[in-house]
Amino acid sequence: MLAIWGICVEIAQSRLADNQSVRMLDQKLKNNLFQSFLDCIMEIEMSCPDAGQLILKLELEAKNQLFRDKHPLNVFAEIFQHYGSLKSNKLSDLSDELSEIVDQWAKKNVEFVENSGISSLKWFIERARGRTSDGVSIRWNSNLRCFENVDWSLALTKKKSLPSSAIAIEHSNCLQQLKHIAFECRYTIKENRSHMSRQYFLHDDYFCTLEVSDSNTTKPLVTVWQKPGYMRTFWLVIEHEENKLSEPMQKWIKLRRIVSDIGEFEEV
Repeated sequence: MLAIWGICVEIAQSRLADNQSVRMLDQKLKNNLFQSFLDCIMEIEMSCPDAGQLILKLELEAKNQLFRDKHPLNVFAEIFQHYGSLKSNKLSDLSDELSEIVDQWAKKNVEFVENSGISSLKWFIERARGRTSDGVSIRWNSNLRCFENVDWSLALTKKKSLPSSAIAIEHSNCLQQLKHIAFECRYTIKENRSHMSRQYFLHDDYFCTLEVSDSNTTKPLVTVWQKPGYMRTFWLVIEHEENKLSEPMQKWIKLRRIVSDIGEFEEV
């Protein structure tokens, strides 16, 4: 609906200027995002004494490494997907300078849409970050000229109850930490947020929203569970022998247990 409305506005505006062409949604998003990306590169000029050479180097790297043989909207969607999950682009083969600019660009756009009203740009970034019940991200299909969901990497799984050893987590940033640790330890991360769908609003089941598994055996190490309507509370279940997990993972779980025990003590 936003796309249709945006095109209608473009058509109405084009009547005011005969030489103004109507831009379709993909073109409009691509142009706006690409321009903001170039603006981030150009900001180097304000802080770098030898800005000219560095800007040229970064523009060539972006052309040859970042956007080469890819639709720009899909590159942007991938960046937002990684940033939404890990707060970093996590793209390989980028120089430290370009990687930092990509992260700054993603952060700036995410913060902008979080404080703005409904728009095509906002919905693109929200869907690309996987903040919907339909998929972990989206990609642009140039042949069909439409956006398509990237399927969840984790199958829909739900349970009526969890083991008594499940650890209650009261802050969503903890999941961000878990993803970072799992990524750095080279574990496999799978997600499914179907529980956010309207069809599950009245369900009292626990839905598995995150699974960290061994990349070699694919066996689950830890899983995270959530109930529909619970935005801050998650439950962590240890699925493997804890002493065989990576040291950073063990330390994180130990801290979560301490925080959870303190919360239970305060309630009593």
